Amino acid sequence: SAVALSILGPTILAAFTGGHDAGWTFAMLLSIGLGAALFGSQSLSLQGLQLEEKNSRAIWIYLVGAAINLLVNFALVPFSPLLGAALATLAAYSVVALSLEKTARRVFGGAFKMATIARVLVASSVMAVAISPFANHGRTGVGLAVPVGVLVYAAAAIVLGVLRVDDLRALRDAFWRNR
Repeated sequence: SAVALSILGPTILAAFTGGHDAGWTFAMLLSIGLGAALFGSQSLSLQGLQLEEKNSRAIWIYLVGAAINLLVNFALVPFSPLLGAALATLAAYSVVALSLEKTARRVFGGAFKMATIARVLVASSVMAVAISPFANHGRTGVGLAVPVGVLVYAAAAIVLGVLRVDDLRALRDAFWRNR
């Protein structure tokens, strides 16, 4: 999850590289994690539009995203090169992902159910609260945060109806079948 990356990332960087700049690390890692999630959502919406042969709409959306990326880069990079570039990418990905999903909703009903996305965000937030105490405890903290995060997220996702117990059983069976 993007939130977990931004919480544990500074500790991981410090543990494996000898240090980090706390002034930008959290925001940069959060923007990278969110950017990855947005890129994935773009892909799903784009695939649906391609199957419906609505490629020209997608091309215009990506051109607008590229323009936004350039504008935000020109505005922020002179002040903070790494963080500015990360935030520019996040801004462009946000516009593209939301625009593709809006277009996909008009064309074929959309790739996502917003209520499910909201429940996933709540489960991620619960996990973030659970792993936050481990953030500044080096490799040991990261080593503890990962299993705690997995268990807390899974429990919250089950309670919120994002995951069903049957889904977890299927994952377990698939894992052990391939061993």
